[in-house]
Amino acid sequence: MKSYLMFKDKNLSINLDKAFYQEVTLRDMEIQEIIGIMAKKDPLIKEVCNYCFLNPLTDMETILYRQGIMQDVLDHKDVILELYQCVCETQMAVKKHFFGMNNQNLRNMYTSSVEHISTYILGLKGLRKITDLNASSFKSEGFINFFNDIKDELSDKYLKELDSFVQELKSNDIFYISVDFGSHLEGINYTLRHQKKTGFKLFSFRQSQTIRLKDDDEAGRKDFDYRKDLAINEASNALARSVDHLDHFFSALQSELSFYVGALNLVDFLKGVGMPICIPKALEKEEFKRSYKNLYDVALAIRKRNKVDGNDIDKENVRLYLISGANQGGKTTFLRSLGQAQIMAQLGIIVGAEEFSFPIRNHIYTHFKKEEDKNIKSGKLDEELLRMSNLVDHMDKYSLVLFNESFASTNEREGSRINKDICDALIEHDNEIFSVTHLYTFSSAYLNNDKAMFLLAERKADGSRTHHLIEGIPEKTAYGLDLYKAVFK
Repeated sequence: MKSYLMFKDKNLSINLDKAFYQEVTLRDMEIQEIIGIMAKKDPLIKEVCNYCFLNPLTDMETILYRQGIMQDVLDHKDVILELYQCVCETQMAVKKHFFGMNNQNLRNMYTSSVEHISTYILGLKGLRKITDLNASSFKSEGFINFFNDIKDELSDKYLKELDSFVQELKSNDIFYISVDFGSHLEGINYTLRHQKKTGFKLFSFRQSQTIRLKDDDEAGRKDFDYRKDLAINEASNALARSVDHLDHFFSALQSELSFYVGALNLVDFLKGVGMPICIPKALEKEEFKRSYKNLYDVALAIRKRNKVDGNDIDKENVRLYLISGANQGGKTTFLRSLGQAQIMAQLGIIVGAEEFSFPIRNHIYTHFKKEEDKNIKSGKLDEELLRMSNLVDHMDKYSLVLFNESFASTNEREGSRINKDICDALIEHDNEIFSVTHLYTFSSAYLNNDKAMFLLAERKADGSRTHHLIEGIPEKTAYGLDLYKAVFK
């Protein structure tokens, strides 16, 4: 059986591979705040979500596949939690017997394998029960296939046969063993036999002899134990393979369900503080259209544990979004909200917005202004240029790049020239850019460019900030005096 709740043709496999630079992007987007709420101190959810955020999807088919599953998860929250609890309890029960699998004694390995399988059978019965009660109400391809597999592979007849088989294996006080004689009358082909008819080949014991050992016959007991090991060797290996198969299935299912349970935890939190969520609409990579309503910074909502402001936009054929305006007006917050939503959308889960339509991007990069760092061996401009050079070396077309006051460590003229040269090159190679900047010379250079859009942090006449972005041409001031007056009255 396969779970296939993350991919259509394979199970989730957590490894050390991750997209280049993605750790930096997640740090700049404050994704760990989001993962913390998703995990709720569950180490498995944290591990799985961290891996998935480091490896966002880039193909439409898989994103839509997960979105269908995500909608089922939202519609059947109690069933998903019941499935997750069933799998987790099964795995915890199995771990209690795990020590026996490491014991080299063949009989202990045999006994431990039987205990493992017995525990897994209880888990399989639990999955079958949940399937019988709920499968008909699920609509996604992933869950329909999953529940159909459960029905097909775990029929009532099969589960009954499993129970009978395991009960026989547990009755290990008596072992029925057949043996052939070799050319020198040595025992060969030791085989463990069934004790009663169970639909399998039955060995006849009507002509067999019974030998009983005396209680103090240690040599005889050791010899019998040796022969018993020869007989159960093949059965033990088969049991161990069955345990591995069941463990792989339950582990994969537990990991994949944990991802969606994490998404449910995030949904519960955001709804609890009055913020909207939605399953976004994915567009092809070649498109340049952005449409969203009440898009907000999820990490900020988590920190404040309250409502936060969002932004709206509906624009197409734009390659460069230039964001300027008043200090403390919400520019960086908006940039984070956009980056968070893009990453979460490319995981196939919900995003923090009422509506969100997005083009899929091959990579998502951030280039944020860094604070002073004692470990920097050269100037800040050198460090910024080096980071940008590394990004360009790995960048494909149809990537998303988020700049936050980049190259502001030099003067206005030089910083503007660097920014413009880089943005021109990125636009020419079909990349999409959001840039927060105070460099008026840089912004104004695109005033007559139909591939650019200008957003301003809104400021009221009295100097107060609304923390909304509005469309408008760049201004030469960031209204720093407003902050000065607010601090010094």
